[in-house]
Amino acid sequence: MSQKPRPRRTPAPPPVAARLRECAGAPLFMLVDAARDAQILPALGAIEEQVEIACLWQGEAAATLADVAPYLIAIPAGGQADEFVARAWGRSWGVFAATASPLAELRRHLRRFALARLPGGEVLHFRLYDPRVLRGFLPTCPAPQRAALFAGLDAFLIEDAAGTAMRCFRPGADGALLQQATPAQAGHPETSR
Repeated sequence: MSQKPRPRRTPAPPPVAARLRECAGAPLFMLVDAARDAQILPALGAIEEQVEIACLWQGEAAATLADVAPYLIAIPAGGQADEFVARAWGRSWGVFAATASPLAELRRHLRRFALARLPGGEVLHFRLYDPRVLRGFLPTCPAPQRAALFAGLDAFLIEDAAGTAMRCFRPGADGALLQQATPAQAGHPETSR
């Protein structure tokens, strides 16, 4: 009796955090929007002993707005941080940054962009930690402002609107913004300018 050939198993795609690290090419951080979901703060509390976490705000704003503030998290390989990333993926919980800078330095840098002054002089919070905002902002941002935002950063990695792919934004040598789309399932990324 002949045996049927076994179907080939397709390897499972790597976990979201591993795919992000692969695209990032540098240490990975997540800027989380605690206002997005009531589950975020308890989830951060569950991993706070394993990862570095810092509120983007400081002083009174950090204390009074703790429930809805943005938090910066170092995402080391493996463990509970990867589980947090998998839980956050596709829910617009935040954006990812790749940089060799330490968390404290990245926090100082990102704080410089947390407020925006409108032409009439009004100052607003710029929600750069919201993937829906940053995904639309980066391609339309003037080159000098984009260069300042990317200073010291290798990339921003942002989920697409459906949460099925990530978009990797990098500064180009000539000031252009390079974009790479990586599907949620294993495949070949596309690069565009």
